[in-house]
Amino acid sequence: MKNILKENKLLLIKDLRANKGQLVDRGIPTNPRKITKEKYNLLLQSLDKSNLTQIRPLDVIEHEGKFIVLSGNQRLRALKELKIKEVPCNILRDDLEPETYRQIVLQANTNYGEHDDDLLANEWDVGELHEWGYDLPDWEEEKIEEDKSDDLSDKLILEIECKTEKELQFLYNEMEERGYECKILTL
Repeated sequence: MKNILKENKLLLIKDLRANKGQLVDRGIPTNPRKITKEKYNLLLQSLDKSNLTQIRPLDVIEHEGKFIVLSGNQRLRALKELKIKEVPCNILRDDLEPETYRQIVLQANTNYGEHDDDLLANEWDVGELHEWGYDLPDWEEEKIEEDKSDDLSDKLILEIECKTEKELQFLYNEMEERGYECKILTL
């Protein structure tokens, strides 16, 4: 396996540039990633609270005295907005094949595995998951046929205990959006 890393180094934000097509002549296309405003705001909050770049540096390549970000363009944008002065970076060698750079751009932002949504929903703090930019999937609501033989009341009640107020608010909003009548009760 060929070493692709030149060095790890703290770089000044002012020396970093988002990948906007500056390297097309080297076979490296424009960054294909995009982010919604809501997810971007969550990213901003996340980076403001904990500097994840220390464990996941930006991947960059030197170009005309500056560094072009191959993976971490959204984080770069957020870090600039947060007025961070320097950030850990993986400086890639500049003699790699264009295919290797393109692979880095895509694979650094691709997850091969998948989350177990049942475990996340049941064992993790839903409010934190949302705050960190992870949305639990919308499970299709199963249609339940009424059983006329049972003498049930018109209302069915679901009680959910939440660990935090943030989790409670998130679940309340989620269920309201899905059309359920919700009430918050303090016991």
